[in-house]
Parts: sequence; C-alpha cells; structure tokens
Amino acid sequence: MLAILSSQRQTGKTRWLESAVARASRAGIPTYGVLAPGRWRRLPTGALEKTGIDNVLLPGTIRIVFATAAASGCGWDFSDGAIARVNEHLTGLRSCAAAARPGLLAIDELGPLELVRGKGLTEALTLLDLGPQPAWPHAIVVVRPELCDQATQRFSAAWGTPAVFGPMPKDADPVLCALGLGEA
Repeated sequence: MLAILSSQRQTGKTRWLESAVARASRAGIPTYGVLAPGRWRRLPTGALEKTGIDNVLLPGTIRIVFATAAASGCGWDFSDGAIARVNEHLTGLRSCAAAARPGLLAIDELGPLELVRGKGLTEALTLLDLGPQPAWPHAIVVVRPELCDQATQRFSAAWGTPAVFGPMPKDADPVLCALGLGEA
C-alpha cells in the first residue's frame, strides 16, 4: 500500500510522520527512507520561524542539514552535497531491498524539485517507481496538495491507487491500521 500524506505547509505532516516512524519502531517494524524535520527559532514575539530543513536518514538517526532559508526570504537554498548524500543513502536502500527485514518506506517529502523538475531526491522517485519491495511492502510519502494528482498518477502503476490522507486523526487512523501501525 502507498499512502500519500498531504496538507498545506506547517500543518504537522513531518511531525505526524515522525510519530508514525516512532510507532513502527516500538512495534519492531523497521523504517527505511528519509524524514525532513524543520529547524526553528523563536522570535521575540514568541512566534516560531522556520530557518532550515534537516534530513534524517532511516533506519538510524544520521541527521544532515538539507536546506537553509534563502537570503531573499523566499524559499530555500538546498545543499547540493546534502542532496547527493540523501540520494546515496536511498541508492543503498535500493541495493538491499530484497534482503532487508520487511518494514515501511517513508519519504518526507517530494516537492516541485522532484515531481516537476526531476531533480532533488531522484532516488526517492526511483524507489517508489519500483513499487512494493520485500523490505517495504508499504510506503508513506509526504506530498503537497498541489502535487497529489501528479504523484498519484506517477506511482499508481507500481502501487495501485494510493490512499491520500491528512495528518488529522480522523484521516490518519484508518491509514495507520492499514499499515499495521494502529488498532482496527
């Protein structure tokens, strides 16, 4: 099963995925892929400002700086070295997909860089294009709403029609159950 986690910016997609990965770990289910937690600072007003994006390579906890806020204040400056490192990690997962213990593939996130321009985490696209593997019969991918149709169209041939859901419990709980991470 492929599940696409989708909602607008700063609505808890990565926090939800981090929680699902922790739940899988507690259940003894390995998780493969990458998480993209934000880096935040508190402003004098008390509000939080996102200053960067890290990537955490799964399984494990290797954390690398992936992007920093663009000097223009619009968007992100992605590290070419970090993109290469994450792609190298994902390539390594592909090479051991048949021998690894069954678990869950988590990709946080596929955006315009990948789905529109064919750049960025290209190895994540390759992994997902392969469809279910012995190491990950299920996958969760974070995709922005404006790219959901494109992701669904791209991956349906390999996975069947994905379940698209948001991070709210009423939407997410049935998906967790289907992935073996929740109560029926």
